[in-house]
Order: sequence, then C-alpha cells, then structure tokens
Amino acid sequence: SEGPEIQLSKDEQKVKVCSALVKRYDGNEKKLNLAEFHQDPDMSGMKRKLFEISGILGELIAEKCADLVVEIDFSNNNLKHAGCLRGILTACKVVTRVKLDNNRINTLLDIKTVEK
Repeated sequence: SEGPEIQLSKDEQKVKVCSALVKRYDGNEKKLNLAEFHQDPDMSGMKRKLFEISGILGELIAEKCADLVVEIDFSNNNLKHAGCLRGILTACKVVTRVKLDNNRINTLLDIKTVEK
C-alpha cells in the first residue's frame, strides 16, 4: 500500500524521480520505460502520477539525457490526455518512438497535440 504523501521540496522530488529514471533507462536500446510509473517504489511518499510530475520529468530529461532517449514507453499510466507528455517529449531531442498502450486517451487528435 502507498505510504502517506509528504511535502518534499522540488529538489527532493527531483532526486527521487531521477533515481527511478536511472533504473528505467536501457542504454543499449536508448529506451526510457515509464510504464506504470506511478507504481515505482522509488516514488513512494510523493505525488507519483505521470501528469502530476511531468514537469520534473521533462526538466530531468533535458538536463541529463536529452540526446539519449530514442523510445519512451508511457504504457499503463491511466492517462486521459496526452498533453501532460508535451514537456517530456520536447525535452527528448531524438525520440522517434512513443508507446501509449493501455491508457485512457480517447482520441487520435489528443495524441496529435504532442507531435513535434
């Protein structure tokens, strides 16, 4: 079960998110696996839904791995809209594949809003 959410500074949140990202990056295939990100144990005690922390994710990617991510998997995140992904995808300078399987995005038009 989830522990209580505690108020963390933005820097503390970035440290937690960064440690989760490091484990989810496959350097051989240049893939970032953000599937079921809200379930990541490193995210306990803080807001962890992708749409809640997309700004922090975008900042970290821009700072640390903007040229290293070719594919991102956003599957199984209960996303209703793709708009929250724009900052993450904008930070990734070389991304060519995005997976959105098993989310709740209803329209292709919504997905097109995040196209580069």
